[in-house]
Amino acid sequence: MKKLLSLSMAAMMLLSTAAVASADSGTIPLYADSLNAPALKSIPTVYTEHKEDKYGRGSTTLWSSMVLDSAAVRVYDPAKHYNVPVALDLVDGTSATYSTTGMKRQPGISYVYSWTEKTTTDAIELGVIPVGEFPKTDKEYGELIKDYVEKGWDSDDIVVEAQMELDKEVLDFYVNVEGEDKYVGYYDVTDIAKDKKLTDAEKEAKIAAAAEAVKAYLVSKEQGYNPDALSYEPTTTYQSKKDAQGVDLYKVYIPATETSKKHYVGVGDDTYYLTVGNQTSVHGRSGKVYQVNVAVDEDLFNTDLEFVSGTVTYKKNGNTGAWYIANVAMNYSETSAVRSLSATYLPTYDLKLQGYTVTINANGTTYVMDYNAWGGFEKGDAYNAAGSYHTTGASAFDWANTASWKYVRNFSLLSVKKLNSLFTRKY
Repeated sequence: MKKLLSLSMAAMMLLSTAAVASADSGTIPLYADSLNAPALKSIPTVYTEHKEDKYGRGSTTLWSSMVLDSAAVRVYDPAKHYNVPVALDLVDGTSATYSTTGMKRQPGISYVYSWTEKTTTDAIELGVIPVGEFPKTDKEYGELIKDYVEKGWDSDDIVVEAQMELDKEVLDFYVNVEGEDKYVGYYDVTDIAKDKKLTDAEKEAKIAAAAEAVKAYLVSKEQGYNPDALSYEPTTTYQSKKDAQGVDLYKVYIPATETSKKHYVGVGDDTYYLTVGNQTSVHGRSGKVYQVNVAVDEDLFNTDLEFVSGTVTYKKNGNTGAWYIANVAMNYSETSAVRSLSATYLPTYDLKLQGYTVTINANGTTYVMDYNAWGGFEKGDAYNAAGSYHTTGASAFDWANTASWKYVRNFSLLSVKKLNSLFTRKY
């Protein structure tokens, strides 16, 4: 067994004078089966159906296999910018219908993120046609592409473009003199570039070899150029491709297109809260149950604090499908410094404690302190009217403002060391 000691409000008020006070004790078991937790009762099965008319007006109806005491749906509140549960009007305790018209998001969705998918369609070549004189009017253009339109292509998509072929390719050589490139001549490599017997790689290799030969000539004793100052650039010109009668040839094609489609994905699925007695089950949009919260009327941690309310949260083991105690949370009176204790358990075969959280209120500041199963401090957060803070170490100045990440060194917040002194773990 593990014990947690908490402090009374009176003791908290003495903290400013560094007084030492005794604390009340509470037990947080190392294993969930050591808790006097209530067992799960029957869970309602839920079915849902969504309808929408031609005007976009929609509604969703849910049916429960059990008579319910109450039901609520979690929907987005534009005024608060987050989801809130809204009570549903039950019919015979088993069904309810609510309107979805005008909803910004589907029920249960906490936020939406999006990404854009781009799809590229390759160009489609339809053919080649000779054009003595390129059409100047829409009518002439229509006559030119009539055969392709009759085959089913859309005239708005068709493009007619002059076919071009290589005219000349030369290598222009330069020498750098005091930071400026000066032209020294060219070398014609058109024959190599037009040689149909060569592959593109072979053409590039032969042109590069020719360029090196020219550079060698320029640095020879006859020319005397500095090899480090020499460079060259290819210059290529094109001309219209013609048929045997000398008429310009034009390519008819459908250009490549790119389309964009935006996808939206909603995150979150806790949608319906169905209550029967002390048990509230949480269901997704499809009706699938995710979690069950069981309210308790006794302090399961056995503290001496004034108990207000408590909840045991059951979740399903993702591997076995078995329900297990995932969290136990106890809330205490505002007259106490320790306002709540919460323990989280793992879905292992022995349901071992993962860690626990202590919430303390002192001088208008709320401290939320996380510990591992053995009582080692993990992290802390603090909240007051001046802002939010997070622990960054274990010194006296271990709080930083989350807005600026500057250390808080004015002792306005209790140090982790001081907070740790408020309770002690015992086995």
